[in-house]
Amino acid sequence: MRFQTGELAFTASVTEAHDEPSTQTGAPLKWLTIQFRAQSDEMHEQALEAATERSRGGLFSVSDTADKADLEWRVADSSVQFVGNPPWGVNHHTWVIQQVERVACSRLRVGALELEPYDYAEELSADGVLRLVARCTASDSDLHHLQGTREPVEVTRVGISNQPRRMRVQDYVWGPGTRGQGVVVLLAEVAEPRLRLDSVSASESELLDDLLALLQPKSVLTDDDLRHLRQVRHERQRVADVDAWEL
Repeated sequence: MRFQTGELAFTASVTEAHDEPSTQTGAPLKWLTIQFRAQSDEMHEQALEAATERSRGGLFSVSDTADKADLEWRVADSSVQFVGNPPWGVNHHTWVIQQVERVACSRLRVGALELEPYDYAEELSADGVLRLVARCTASDSDLHHLQGTREPVEVTRVGISNQPRRMRVQDYVWGPGTRGQGVVVLLAEVAEPRLRLDSVSASESELLDDLLALLQPKSVLTDDDLRHLRQVRHERQRVADVDAWEL
């Protein structure tokens, strides 16, 4: 097989191969053990650097036929052995590589709400707990729905998996963007400790002050009090440019 990453290109032999299901989508992902020789000191140094820098992706297998898509890989493990006697020996590299799965979410169903992301990212914790962040266009009705979604809901990532996950809306920011009004929403599975977008957490102390001011003259919050607090929090989550918000 032929591989390329940056300026490094090489042909490798596959010594072991197997598939494992993706923890994100359930699709089978390939694992390969490959071996190749670095024919020069420069290539050897490039291979050592790539083995470190490509641990999250960026290594590509190059297909000889146009109808077969190139695959992206990450280097999960690597080793090198010098065979021969200097200066005539050759460095033999062994890499364990895993196919990289690039997810694309076409629609995000958050309970009864449907959003269409134009930026999306997700990750799994070591325990397999999912969290995701999506930048989407959002109507006033969509924002009102998010504002009132406090309990866990079923979330489906259309285009990634049809299996819904029980998740909670952790935080969001909203405001104008290049596509009109938009929202950046952060969701996490209910097993995940509570997360917040950094700038939103800074406003929580202000919201607490409002809550204490309301509680001081009375012992129980009314429905109007709660609606007021949610609206205050919602207004403080407005940003000047939702497209400039880093995911």
